[in-house]
Amino acid sequence: MSNKQPRVFTIIVHYQAPEECFQLVKGLQTITYPNHQIVVVDNHSAENNYSLLKEKISNFENTTVVQNPKNNGYGGGINYGIKQTLHLSPDFFHIINTDTEIVNPRYISDIIQSFSQTPDAALIGPAVYSDNSNIQNTIMPFISLSSIFLFKLQRHQQSFIEEEPQLLSVEVINGVCFIIKADAYFSINGFDEDFFMYGEEHDFCYRLEKAGFKRYFWSGGSIIHVHHNKFKTKEFTWREALIRANQILFLKKHRSNFEAFFTSCLFAVSYFLKRYSGFSFSDISFLKALKGLFNPKILNNSWQ
Repeated sequence: MSNKQPRVFTIIVHYQAPEECFQLVKGLQTITYPNHQIVVVDNHSAENNYSLLKEKISNFENTTVVQNPKNNGYGGGINYGIKQTLHLSPDFFHIINTDTEIVNPRYISDIIQSFSQTPDAALIGPAVYSDNSNIQNTIMPFISLSSIFLFKLQRHQQSFIEEEPQLLSVEVINGVCFIIKADAYFSINGFDEDFFMYGEEHDFCYRLEKAGFKRYFWSGGSIIHVHHNKFKTKEFTWREALIRANQILFLKKHRSNFEAFFTSCLFAVSYFLKRYSGFSFSDISFLKALKGLFNPKILNNSWQ
């Protein structure tokens, strides 16, 4: 390949984990795709963590570190990072979580080639390993009552890895890692910053669908998602509260107020059952989690 290849920008959102982010950027130096630059967005970390991040990454010539003036969530951090690339005429954006490790240095090259062979593809996400060497399922359905409450009974598409990777049309790709055409991203005005964290990829992919853009799963290995599913058994966390609140937020925005309210009530019952069966609401109060079900925007805003 030559530098005439499309220009790809990797966008990484960092918050309070400079060593983890440094290890990912270091791993990205092995990527074989030539026309590739990295933008690390610090989402308003503590000053010592931001300074340490800049110091550790300063030797990578293809990497820029910028600081977001506020922590407006994962999607907001991506939006801020992409704004920093506008003067450089980006063709693609590669979005990746910090808690990941590169295991296939060719996956960006292979996915960009898949774009060239599949003209209707706007977003492609690769197969991802979890840290126990299994394959994380990154193929998801749009949020609906059935996808929320009947997910164990329904047979959704499962991720897989093949020696000769193929593309599979899907509804939603998990936000841990994907590549999107710049014009598709701009056509829907990027990520909806009402979603502070979790669920933003469902909203993003749904709006791509409504705008006529196709999303695909690529069945080639790419990265390890190190912290996948690290929830404690008897602890209800702020992350789990946000996941549920943002499912409701999606229903409010894209389905109906009735579905959102019905789901809020069912989740509220489950919260009471969790509380009285011994779950600890340690890093988010029971009352705050409960209120977030009926006003998810306020819960999202409370983390900024």
